[in-house]
Amino acid sequence: MHTLNRIHRLSIRQKLLILMLVAFFTSLGIIVKSGFEERRQAIDEASHDALVLVKNLATKQQQIEIGTRELLGSLAKSQDVQRLDAKSCTVLFGRAKIRHPIYSIIGIVTPDGNLLASSETVEPGVINVLDQEHVRDTLKTHEFSAGGYRVGRLSGFRSIHYGYPVFDAARNLIAILTAGFRLDRYTSFIEKASPPTDSVVVITDQRGIRLYRFPENSMASLGQPIPQYALESMSGNHDQGIFEGVGGDGTYRINAFKQVRLKESMQPYMYMLVGMIKSKVLQKTDFIMYSNLLILGFVTLVAAVLAWVVTPFIKAD
Repeated sequence: MHTLNRIHRLSIRQKLLILMLVAFFTSLGIIVKSGFEERRQAIDEASHDALVLVKNLATKQQQIEIGTRELLGSLAKSQDVQRLDAKSCTVLFGRAKIRHPIYSIIGIVTPDGNLLASSETVEPGVINVLDQEHVRDTLKTHEFSAGGYRVGRLSGFRSIHYGYPVFDAARNLIAILTAGFRLDRYTSFIEKASPPTDSVVVITDQRGIRLYRFPENSMASLGQPIPQYALESMSGNHDQGIFEGVGGDGTYRINAFKQVRLKESMQPYMYMLVGMIKSKVLQKTDFIMYSNLLILGFVTLVAAVLAWVVTPFIKAD
């Protein structure tokens, strides 16, 4: 009652200003709440689109794996490979590379790591590749394996190499077939996927070394590691997911990632990431929210000025 009496004793000008303040803060709350809901929805939609794209790219990568496994498996059964005939293998691999230009090199390695023959002419035993992950893993597991980022010693291409075990009739490991997938071949796959404008596609090996980036950027070079937080975000227990952060080029993005494995029970050998600039994702919703706030502020200011000027001429009952 006391408060009502105090309000009743206020002037018309003061009552109008209080009413406008109530209307202003109510409208402000509605605009801000609505704006943040629209921001969240925009982020959810961008995250969903990025995740769909990265899953499609991972599926394409799995097709590359299957094709490579089948190619090397077929070569492993040939008589030239079974005999470890270096000269015949050179011819065989050269023809296979012509039929499959996505590979930088196809070769055969003896268990001691020496390159016996390849699609690129080389003297047997001159080059040892025992230091390469795919060779060591195949020797250890006797299974199809994948390595990391590498610039070919013979081909000169940036590649990721796969290894395939070769057994004799008694199931003894006698050699390892290798095939290097050319990383520049990802460009055609990415372009066909039509990534959104201002988005970035990054492919890394298990160590977080960039295998590929679209579009290219000198601040995020191939063969260099991605930020540590990004690798930690992708290499956890989740097969896929969303995280935010600053990329190697200094841009803050919403990122969707997918782990790529040769087998479900194995650790990822590759990570695929699609990032969208957060400020671009929120550009439209932020513009609408800030425009509405500006309009609200202008209307409130005009109303307050009018109230201040007009109310002296209004007579109270």
